[in-house]
Amino acid sequence: MPGLAKKDELSEDQKRCLQMVIDKFNAADKLHSQLVPRWNTFYGLSRNWRRLALAHQQTSSERDRDVVQQEIRRHFGQELFVPYCFTVIETNVPRVLSQTPRYRGLPGDDTVTPEECRGLEQLYERDSRAMKYERKLQETARSGFRYGLGVQKDYWEKKTRDGKKIEKKYFGLGRKVVDDQIVVFEGPQVESVDIYDFFWDPTARDLETASYVVHRTWRSGQYIKDRVAEGRMNRAQGLDQGWVDLNLEAISRMGSATKRGEAWDGRLQASGLSGYNTEGNDLHEVWEYHDRDQVITVIDRELLVQEDINPFLHGDFPFQIFRPTIVEQEFCGIGEVEPIAHLQWELNTLRGQRRDAATLALNRGYFYQVGTLDPSKIVTGAGVFNPVFANPNEVIQPMPFVDIPQSGESEEQAIKGDIELTSAMSEAVVGSGAEETATGTQLVQAAANLRIKQKAKNLHIDLLVPEAALRKALYEQFYVSEGRGQPVRVEDSTQPTGFAFIDVSPETMAANIEMVPVDGSTEADDPAQKKHDAMELANTLAPFAEYLNVPELVKYALGQHDIDNAGDWIKEPSSGPDIGQIVQHIGQAMREAGIPEDEITQILEAAVQTGEAAQPQEPSGEAPGPESTAAAPAAPEPVGG
Repeated sequence: MPGLAKKDELSEDQKRCLQMVIDKFNAADKLHSQLVPRWNTFYGLSRNWRRLALAHQQTSSERDRDVVQQEIRRHFGQELFVPYCFTVIETNVPRVLSQTPRYRGLPGDDTVTPEECRGLEQLYERDSRAMKYERKLQETARSGFRYGLGVQKDYWEKKTRDGKKIEKKYFGLGRKVVDDQIVVFEGPQVESVDIYDFFWDPTARDLETASYVVHRTWRSGQYIKDRVAEGRMNRAQGLDQGWVDLNLEAISRMGSATKRGEAWDGRLQASGLSGYNTEGNDLHEVWEYHDRDQVITVIDRELLVQEDINPFLHGDFPFQIFRPTIVEQEFCGIGEVEPIAHLQWELNTLRGQRRDAATLALNRGYFYQVGTLDPSKIVTGAGVFNPVFANPNEVIQPMPFVDIPQSGESEEQAIKGDIELTSAMSEAVVGSGAEETATGTQLVQAAANLRIKQKAKNLHIDLLVPEAALRKALYEQFYVSEGRGQPVRVEDSTQPTGFAFIDVSPETMAANIEMVPVDGSTEADDPAQKKHDAMELANTLAPFAEYLNVPELVKYALGQHDIDNAGDWIKEPSSGPDIGQIVQHIGQAMREAGIPEDEITQILEAAVQTGEAAQPQEPSGEAPGPESTAAAPAAPEPVGG
């Protein structure tokens, strides 16, 4: 059979299912399409693109674009852009997300051992590194700070490539080389979802209250071919799963390359690019409809190619969202650009006006009396002469252009103050300046940190916590069900290589352990604050030293200064007084008193002998000899009174 080629070939049940998905998508798109223009604006502001240039690009033809641009500059001057939106976003991202999340295993009952918890923690950290989670989280967080919504997707991935392997021959001796599929990667995977391609139930206020979501992707013809081949293979093995059989030749003529261009055109124009055209590319629009119970796949808005149960046994959406500022009863939150967008435009306008006024003041035009000079023969420069037919003061006068007064500077500072008040991103927080005092800087940073910590908490609760739970469910579905353990490399200073391997068994993965991300593990460390806190703690506890383990306190303080071998810095406590130091101090005191050097030498030698004799001796196990019972020499008489 040639395979499915058009909508009319679907069964009645398939047509009803397809229409249901189309209706759900259209309902979600009504809200989504209203947000897209706002997102385009936020994207342009974060990319520092000028509105006037964008407007002229959209209305001018390619032929006269340069002429129009010159006219814009002549009449309105050079439109400047102060990158405040970019600064605010790029200050928040590294503060909220500068490290890979760390995880902690919490036992659900008393049958779980600490070793099992630690093994699962190491497995999480291994897979986070393998899927480059730290970098992908940056994309999701940056989307949240720019638009007010970031979306992440969890799934299980198995990557293979064509290879070779050696097998024994069936008859006789020897071996042969045969084709094989080599597994490149298998494990949990995440991706940052483009919110322009993410549609949700318009009545939902978050993922928990959403009845469905639709993830749109743009796939090549080869991807379609691979999915069809995979479905054929499954059915050949008796498995009723995968895509239906398609007429690939007919499908190749259904490509939605122009739809891909429409989806991206507004965003790219907002960043200063235009003419985005995907025609000629073999791209197809693919919808993944999720409603927790099933996943339905539609290509090019025409064909239903898969209707299957939720492939993940956790029975939930494989998505998480991040909203820096949550808006009550709304799915999409508020990012960092939206509150300061108009302030950004106002600042750009004022800065451009100041530059234009300075240009006019430096290169002013002139009025001249008609008939008294030929303007085409006026020569400017040092030491030149221009003849006129009357009093020069009456013949030519400069136009009365002056620079913007000092009030323009104060207005700019007021706008910046409004932006800083709204975003909490002052120069002291960004790191490019400071308050008048160190205490003032610390207070400003502390106030900003509270707001940033709140956004980091939203990331922790809405994205990291559910992702950790879904990841454990994936381990149980794909590793435990197949009885496969996982070797994990851990650091071990006792080994010559510096590391060792532990085996995380299927029983450990299936144990009643709740995996949660460690609070604040993604946030940036503050080395200066850590050192300050360590010294303040040491000073606070100093009066109680006799009740403390002082070496451990010192080790903690050294650790806060990023000293790895803190134990090597702490010496062993001495068993008695240091005779050498005592003798040195006594000798110095006698020299200052004017005692002759030869007398000092005799006295110190006698003192050393006396001190050594007074030191406790280790038992030798032998009977004491005559020398051991001899009395110690008498202490020398005081010299010099």
